[in-house]
Amino acid sequence: MRNFEEISLIIKSQCANPKPPISSILGQRGINIMKFCKEFNERTIFFKKNCLLPTKIRIFKDKSFILKINSPTTVSLIKKILNLKKGSCEGKKIAVINDENIKEIYKIKKKDLNSYCFNSAKNIILGSAKSMGIKYENKKNI
Repeated sequence: MRNFEEISLIIKSQCANPKPPISSILGQRGINIMKFCKEFNERTIFFKKNCLLPTKIRIFKDKSFILKINSPTTVSLIKKILNLKKGSCEGKKIAVINDENIKEIYKIKKKDLNSYCFNSAKNIILGSAKSMGIKYENKKNI
């Protein structure tokens, strides 16, 4: 039996504060919320503010915790690179992504993607882009 509990959250970089939802989730588990917020904000100082970061919190029986902060979400990176505020919810094509954009995202996400080579990572990134209403164009074919 494990002696810890693991929680996954997506938290904006440098923006952890002792308000809901963080306080609701961690407070009921007896975690020092101020300590958590301080540690998270210090460790995310190198990311652009408000960048969405998938975070795993391993909480032990003695109420101590370990943070694992992953690279920004693929969707937030696509929006940043293509300068979009949001994706399309109606299936309309709202932007175009190319191999250069994908390579830029891959450099950032490489350690967190469930792939061993660029081509499989590219398919993962393109899946996210497609769900946002973004069309893929290979510059070689233009």
